Amino acid sequence: MDDSSEIIQSRKNKVIAWIKDPYTLTFITILILGIVIRLYYFSLTKSQPLWWDEADYMAYAKNLAGFPVEWSVSSQHNTLFYYIVALLFKFALSEVAIKFILEILPSILIIAIVYFISVEAYKDKKIALISAFLMATLWSILFNSMRFHLGIPALFFGLLAILVFWQGYEKKKLIFGKIKSHWAIPLVAVLSVLSYGFRRGYFVFGFFFIIYMLLTRKFTHLVKDKYNWIALAVSIPLILFLEFFAFLAPITKVAAKYTSGETPFNLLPFDVFPAFFQNTSNALASPLLYLFWLGALALLANIFISLGHIRKSQNSKVRSDLFFILTIAITLSYFLFYQQAQGDFGEPRWYFPLLMGSFICISRSTTIIANFFKKYHKYIPIIIIVVLVGYGGYYQIQHADPIIKSKVSSFTGVKEAGLFIQSNSNPSDSALGYPTPVLAYYSERNVEDPEWIFEKRFSEVSLEEFTQAMKDNPEIRYLVIYIFEPALPPWMVQLNYFQNSQNGQTIIGSIEVPFMDTQLDLINQQQTVKETMEIDGITFRLASTHQDTFIYEISR
Repeated sequence: MDDSSEIIQSRKNKVIAWIKDPYTLTFITILILGIVIRLYYFSLTKSQPLWWDEADYMAYAKNLAGFPVEWSVSSQHNTLFYYIVALLFKFALSEVAIKFILEILPSILIIAIVYFISVEAYKDKKIALISAFLMATLWSILFNSMRFHLGIPALFFGLLAILVFWQGYEKKKLIFGKIKSHWAIPLVAVLSVLSYGFRRGYFVFGFFFIIYMLLTRKFTHLVKDKYNWIALAVSIPLILFLEFFAFLAPITKVAAKYTSGETPFNLLPFDVFPAFFQNTSNALASPLLYLFWLGALALLANIFISLGHIRKSQNSKVRSDLFFILTIAITLSYFLFYQQAQGDFGEPRWYFPLLMGSFICISRSTTIIANFFKKYHKYIPIIIIVVLVGYGGYYQIQHADPIIKSKVSSFTGVKEAGLFIQSNSNPSDSALGYPTPVLAYYSERNVEDPEWIFEKRFSEVSLEEFTQAMKDNPEIRYLVIYIFEPALPPWMVQLNYFQNSQNGQTIIGSIEVPFMDTQLDLINQQQTVKETMEIDGITFRLASTHQDTFIYEISR
């Protein structure tokens, strides 16, 4: 047998041994579970209508790709995402294929990345399995994976940076089995910038590594390491390129939209943990939330005991605990002291950078409890893990299921309105209505936001001002009225609510389009619909109706 055959056989033996390992089999089972869950919901949501933010990115991507869409993304939505989407559009990929590539695939891969991060950071593979299971089933990850949101691809690059950091920098192993360990920090820098490039708020990933390195290494050693300088030399030009060429608004302008010096200090960001881990059907039965807090205390206690000795300590568990506590503390600090919450903590996807640390807290506390009972019977720890974490995963999926399914049909009428306009207009025609980016994406026409025309709140515009604007803008051919849009003036649409005397439930009793003398009585199943109305020389003709949406053709 020659050398090459021996090498191949050796690799085969290693793979077979790895697969036969019970921990590996469990990991593969978890990965398959995560794939099945994601593919199931993807089959339901692959063609669902886009929401405002999604359509903002996607309409601009169509613009960049050469589609007849006159749309510029909102100033706060600066990301590499729409450039990647535009490139995929240029390769003639469909919306469904693009969603699979940019959302579903990264969502699957982060399950494996979380597992391998945990394996590198801790010797106990049960921690890795629990963390991977949590990533496979967390409701917020599942929900956002079904949308064109930035959190999943940005999290993918951030977690990949953590994996490279632990493999190369901390463990001095070959990165991905190929790259020499001294290239870890330059690679971490590139991946962190990519995470930032997809979602600016994920700049915190870079601070995870910087602060951890300062706490665990001597500053003089960091300065002398040429690969740290290489990382700096690579990351600074990349950041400058993003800020000055890729992004449409400077970070100072975007940050100003999300912070207010008048907001008093509050602890609302801590509400993100119940949002992630609480059982919504029975708050008391929330093992994941309790395990998180218990684990956080355990990590903090371990760090506190080792204070003053962390740099010299050979205990890798202490360093791991420190790193993952930092991921939570740094992310929370941003929302506590800069982007301060107003009314609520915001959206869970903003806090995705702290998920890895949160999963470690849950995993560590679970294994601590399980190991305590190991002396009574060897199977008790397994039972404890399956019951606590398994039930947690169950209620995560139970929470995700109705949220994902109930949103599938939202904005269906707006989507159909956009497609109707595309099929019944010329490329030079324009439309007016909300939600503007959704209409622009599906119609592939110029769609005007009413506030751009009137330079004030549309709800404050009178019918006389509106008709005059239609005279002044003859290119506007269609008016789209989405009845649940709160910005519409009262002369355009009114919803009249009715309280059911039997169950006390408040429902919509009737829908009025006053300027068209149109009324839909939903209680008595009666309607008065005026097909055509002339107002001050402008004729409005009901062109089509769709779910919650009226389309009027305007002629002059």
